[in-house]
Amino acid sequence: MPEYVGSNVDYPSSNLLAQPYSRIVSAYDIARKPQSIGEVIKKFGKGLYVMDFLHLADQVKDVTSETLLIIEEGAPERLVTVSIATEAGAGSITVVPATADNSDKYLREGFDLIIPAAYTNSDVPTPWRLYLDTGTWKAQQYNPALRVNAIVTTKEFAIGASSHGYGTGPVTPMSMGFYNRYTKARIMKDEGGVEGGMIFQEDWKEVELSNGKKGILSKLLTEMDFRLNKQIDAALFLGEQNTNTLMTAVSSISGVASAIPSADGLIPTMMAYAQDCPYTTTFDMTDFEVVKDLLQAVGVTNQEVDFLVGSGLNSLIENSLISWIATNGASNELYDRIEKYTGFNTRTVMKNAIKFRITELSSLSNPSSYGGDEYPYRNWGFMFPKGEHAAHVNGEKLKLPHLTLGYAVGKTENRRRVFKIEPGVTGINHGSDFSANGYDGDKFHSLTHIVPIWTYMNQTILVQPT
Repeated sequence: MPEYVGSNVDYPSSNLLAQPYSRIVSAYDIARKPQSIGEVIKKFGKGLYVMDFLHLADQVKDVTSETLLIIEEGAPERLVTVSIATEAGAGSITVVPATADNSDKYLREGFDLIIPAAYTNSDVPTPWRLYLDTGTWKAQQYNPALRVNAIVTTKEFAIGASSHGYGTGPVTPMSMGFYNRYTKARIMKDEGGVEGGMIFQEDWKEVELSNGKKGILSKLLTEMDFRLNKQIDAALFLGEQNTNTLMTAVSSISGVASAIPSADGLIPTMMAYAQDCPYTTTFDMTDFEVVKDLLQAVGVTNQEVDFLVGSGLNSLIENSLISWIATNGASNELYDRIEKYTGFNTRTVMKNAIKFRITELSSLSNPSSYGGDEYPYRNWGFMFPKGEHAAHVNGEKLKLPHLTLGYAVGKTENRRRVFKIEPGVTGINHGSDFSANGYDGDKFHSLTHIVPIWTYMNQTILVQPT
């Protein structure tokens, strides 16, 4: 018979709370395997969230530092985001490249910036030769009759060919090489409690843990777990790095004030780095067709894409492509897990030699949170090319997917899912006569310490309505 948590003695399953109190566990003490996560989702009517998707895909990793240095390769080719003021004369124009998405790294002296006809007095896109003037990017037209007659504000333009004079020197090497980024962390907590006299009325169930031991769980603790999960999901989805010097907290242990840690989530990260795939009122085959060109533009040759969507976008796809969408016939472990263990069906679309695996995320659709009428996320989607990508993390070369959920674990401290009990003065068997306070009730504390790891986000695609 499996050993009970906190005890070397085997107990019968009846009268659970008469046994040592250390057997009370978190719901996620049982959720270390895909089938266990699926059972929790099915049993308690929970949706499929970003956190669950990462666990089902086994895209989680224990990390020993919350500030990981990630070195990754840049894209070999991409559009650059620039702003240009109007220029009525025949002189050069000033080009201001965006720095937030690293567009400034892709401008090269002697190469052409292709300006669309909408911003010039030409009927077709025209090349303008880039050069540096005392540190300022400028461009000249080959045809002196050309003018930029409309203001350009943060638009994406292409880089064309170079042109050089006789006997001139070499060009500046393209700075696509390697880029450095640091991860950030976030600490989240939740609480639960039950008054004395209510404990015996709570419905406690015996469960088997991932380590083969036995524990006991209640609806109260499961609800606390789900609240913490929702926090993790919110942080992974909409979290933002704390750069506000006024947002600090004083440690009750050391008395030192420090910045409250927070990391960028999926939305701000993809807004900064991902490619855009806007759509209008429908999302049909013409929208799927453009994805191949987007992937090739950043050097992606893999022809399978995870497409995570909100309920609104999912309905648009089904309505527009009902005859094209079919259940995937090929075996795929991740999607077998999702459908088998959670009941969430994954559909497949093949277009332009690209296979799209479409999965609806509850994160984007819950009307009680981001799916509310004031938020646009029900109609958003995220595309991730399949495969793992070589990245140097703190000097170690690792193969990571675009999204990896890191947990702070190391040197005997495991902050993946901390669950602690603060016993009060109740009639329950705590395994000892000790109580942490004089109140007639027991408190339950939970904490998690996550480190989101986003890699090669320039290869991902953000889908949103115009």
